[in-house]
Amino acid sequence: AEYMGDAQRLKLRQTVVDHGVALVDKSGPLLELPETSADAQVFEDATGVLHWPVVVLYPQFGSTDFVRDLPDSASLLDLLNAVLDPSLPAASWEPCPEPAAQRVYAPARCQIFYELADGTSSGSQATRLLRLRPQRSLADTLRLPGVQVDARQMLLCFWVVSSHAAEFYADFLDK
Repeated sequence: AEYMGDAQRLKLRQTVVDHGVALVDKSGPLLELPETSADAQVFEDATGVLHWPVVVLYPQFGSTDFVRDLPDSASLLDLLNAVLDPSLPAASWEPCPEPAAQRVYAPARCQIFYELADGTSSGSQATRLLRLRPQRSLADTLRLPGVQVDARQMLLCFWVVSSHAAEFYADFLDK
């Protein structure tokens, strides 16, 4: 992994903020990444588009996917299509792997969420999830009120749940 000096890190932080993204120094452990993705980081390309590393969480199965480079011009549906591509073999946890058109975790059947941290009067952080529109661009998503990115890691995490996994989906929404 390439070392990023303090000056480079500050410049990158400012670039991200200039794009309208709220950065916050969160406490707690950093998200552990696979060794092959440890050097993935947000960057701005020559056209001014930010590219983000993204973790997709599937809470029903305790599983994840990692996307090294998602441009902020992409939609969240583009993200779902990349990780749940029906032309690729189904994930090992997919309840209905074949035929691909009937997969429980098909992009059109999934809801995507982002974790928001709400400050409470005691100063502690309560967590809630914001359901997102899949057609929304990543750039617009990152500008939504309450959406914050941990400045320490600058990694995006989205939760994906299938509305066709009825019992789990209902329980998930209740929590």
